[in-house]
Amino acid sequence: MVTIKYLPLALLLSGCATTEPTQIPLVPEPAIRVNESDWTYWSPKKKVAPVYPIRMQSLGKNGCANVSYVVTRDGSVANPVIVKAIPKYGFQSASINAAMQFVYTPTEHNATREPVRTSNTFTYVMADSSKEKAIATMSALREACRVDLTKLSESGNSPESAK
Repeated sequence: MVTIKYLPLALLLSGCATTEPTQIPLVPEPAIRVNESDWTYWSPKKKVAPVYPIRMQSLGKNGCANVSYVVTRDGSVANPVIVKAIPKYGFQSASINAAMQFVYTPTEHNATREPVRTSNTFTYVMADSSKEKAIATMSALREACRVDLTKLSESGNSPESAK
């Protein structure tokens, strides 16, 4: 009988331990899509390097992640999605967290501040004794994660046709 007496309190306390996932701002999908090096509409004002995930670092893993996102009318980032990642898991959260801190400035061509969907490829390479090997690894990963955003499906996160 004692167990039943304290059961409601245990349930109440266990409910307090849960946390909601961080909410990412959602905006309508823009009609314009540009690849990451196309600065016709927006130019980067602030870009933040991602934090190398401790787990991947302890495993000695290199990798990359391509994050697609919307640059909004105020130059902030919304609707981030992982389009491609190598390995499939491990670098996604760090990449999205970095992308969400980006800030853009409209170009002269974009006086009306049209939102666009674009992307950024993040690479993660462990420090190596050879600088040349690290640079080659970074270049190879960057190329492996590169995606032609103009060929993605409407949802912005379907890489099948973007290869």
